Amino acid sequence: MVVYQFKQSLLTPWQKTKIEINDDVVKIDELTNSFSKNPLFNLAGKKREIPIKSIHSLSITRTYNLKGGLIGAIIVCLGIKEIIDLFSHFGDIGQIILSILLLPLGLLVLFCSVNETLCIKYDNKECEIDISLLERETLSKIVSDINGRLNNHSKV
Repeated sequence: MVVYQFKQSLLTPWQKTKIEINDDVVKIDELTNSFSKNPLFNLAGKKREIPIKSIHSLSITRTYNLKGGLIGAIIVCLGIKEIIDLFSHFGDIGQIILSILLLPLGLLVLFCSVNETLCIKYDNKECEIDISLLERETLSKIVSDINGRLNNHSKV
């Protein structure tokens, strides 16, 4: 059995999805809260069990949120402008804090506007899991692991 745990979003890193893959079944536990062991926090999560033999196809799609990307780009431009203004004339402490925070905030919003979705089709159903862009390596490991187990089942 192999267990993968990853963040679904950069804005909420405490919410994680866990995927357990063994020879017969793929168990998906979405949006588990890593802050607390209290079961009340995990009530909103989705749990699924997908038999390996019933999986028809796996696909990965990348989606872009245009509004989020534009807002992130605007915040990045404002951050760069504030940093240039800070070097041209020294401002007060508020301007220093603003110039330091705007650029990373804009980059975070810009990166959050790009998501990848793992789509598993099985038994006339579809399971979609959104994954943040920074978890791309984990996503490729999950897909290769499931494909390997599918190949083993097709040989038997």
